[in-house]
Amino acid sequence: MIIECPQCKAKYEIPEEKVKGKNKLKCSRCQTVFEIMEAKGDSSSKKDTAKIIQQKVEDSLWINENLKLPDDRKISVAVIKGARAGFIFHLNKPYVLIGRGKVDLIIPDKEVSRKHMAIEVRNEKIFLRDLGSTNGTFINDDKVSITEITDQTEFKIGQTTLMLITTSQGYEK
Repeated sequence: MIIECPQCKAKYEIPEEKVKGKNKLKCSRCQTVFEIMEAKGDSSSKKDTAKIIQQKVEDSLWINENLKLPDDRKISVAVIKGARAGFIFHLNKPYVLIGRGKVDLIIPDKEVSRKHMAIEVRNEKIFLRDLGSTNGTFINDDKVSITEITDQTEFKIGQTTLMLITTSQGYEK
């Protein structure tokens, strides 16, 4: 089933069994919550399509709330395999975009989407969020959409492997 976000127009191919029994989805790119309704038959279409109706949800702005870097730790992302191997990016804000386009951490890898993923820091917790990338984001060969990550978690986008590093604020190598 192909679903298109009514807000940012991001398209997702989602197996029907994943959306069975659900009537709402949240776009991983722009965080819009919307309803799913099956489209009335379009015989020329090769794939199933879905008609999307956006619904305003009072709590849909939670995504921007509680974003805060911790005072006692420094958070970095190290490129451990790929074109920028050895590069270390220090997070100076709680929401960091990673990809090959106009983002905070540029990964020159043709298998990486322009806005591939984000790192979200919510004070004590750090989350990795795939932004609807074409080729996915992987931890231990498992495709993830959003998950909490901790120090030394390795994740892969395209042919590039990255690692989250957290250190005490006063500690410098």
